[in-house]
Amino acid sequence: MYDGNMKTSDGSPTAIRDSLAFSRTKMANERTFLAYIRTAMTFIIAGVGILQFIQGGYYILISGWLLIVMGIFIFCWGHMNYKKFKKILV
Repeated sequence: MYDGNMKTSDGSPTAIRDSLAFSRTKMANERTFLAYIRTAMTFIIAGVGILQFIQGGYYILISGWLLIVMGIFIFCWGHMNYKKFKKILV
């Protein structure tokens, strides 16, 4: 396992390669979680914007609330995936 200082127990190239691969996988999981957050925020902000600034009928109201609910769902889905893969990596 990678302990943050690039030293491994036996110092072999394979061990170093494995520790770096573990670090890349961990960072990829974090980047994916940040992408889920970014997408969820975009959906929520778009929904709030529709509700606040666009005067329309029933369909506009439903569209705004649907975007907000989808944003919340995307955030929860991303958080569950992040926790699941983080648990696997540890």
